[in-house]
Amino acid sequence: MALGIARGALDAFAELAGAKTRRGAEAPVREDPIVQSAVAHAEAGVRSGRAFLHEAVRDAWMDAGPVDAIPIKRRVVLRLAATHAIHGAAAAVDAVYQAAGATAIFTSYPFERRFRDVHAVTQQGQGHQSHFREAGQFFLGLEPELGA
Repeated sequence: MALGIARGALDAFAELAGAKTRRGAEAPVREDPIVQSAVAHAEAGVRSGRAFLHEAVRDAWMDAGPVDAIPIKRRVVLRLAATHAIHGAAAAVDAVYQAAGATAIFTSYPFERRFRDVHAVTQQGQGHQSHFREAGQFFLGLEPELGA
């Protein structure tokens, strides 16, 4: 869900950036090198999060058997990929929210809603920061303290 929200925010910003010119500026927002860099980082974050999640799901699916549980390594990586994707999506939305300027706060534009929605996803169980610690424990040879 978070990746879809981020995709919508990136697409909406690309449209806005071509039409909006900041006060005192001559060129549209899309011509600003700082904005260009922020959008590129946001795009990379969303795409890499999606790719990692797809890889983790594929690997877990391949290891899933009709009776056997998915091995712990696959479960840890799947949880890590999902949590990483959620937080990468939130970072992407944050970037375009900031780049949109005051336009982002108005309900007549999609940024305000997407900002709230993606941050609501980060507050759900799968977005909990403890999943990074758990994955780190596993990768360091410790028994992960898997929460909910």
